[in-house]
Amino acid sequence: MVNAKNPIPDSQIIANIKIAIGGGINEPRDALLTILYGLLTNPDQFEAVRAQDKWRSAFEEGVRWVAPIQASSRLVMEDTEIRGCLIPKGDTVMTIQASANRDEDCSPTAITPTRCATPNPHQAFGNGPHPCAGAHLPAAQSARFCCRCCSSGFRGWSWWMRRR
Repeated sequence: MVNAKNPIPDSQIIANIKIAIGGGINEPRDALLTILYGLLTNPDQFEAVRAQDKWRSAFEEGVRWVAPIQASSRLVMEDTEIRGCLIPKGDTVMTIQASANRDEDCSPTAITPTRCATPNPHQAFGNGPHPCAGAHLPAAQSARFCCRCCSSGFRGWSWWMRRR
């Protein structure tokens, strides 16, 4: 990109690097804490995930339940109609991943964190030509972290489980 005939300006390169670094810190942190909260406040699901070793499924459900990326903008490439609303080519629209992941037309239990189905389609990291490039890394890291901590019984965390 820097050596292209019309390179991206330095300011845009710096902005992209800041987004990549921030995304590598904020979204995995938010996803992991959401998953832990969901599991620790739903002991039956916690036990089912632990018993079935479904940590990756728990990650996918956690990011579906509360998307770490809440919204993103997209450029409309062709005239489109959604539920009777015309969106002309060239308009900019916002996709709201948080809303898409809770679409009750797709799942009657979409509002609660109860599904650890595989596959678990969601929009947590976007899709199409610009999905989150690092989506697989936080999934793997979170699944390993949850597995290690939960399998050891969250040493020192028993107070939380007794609260419920």
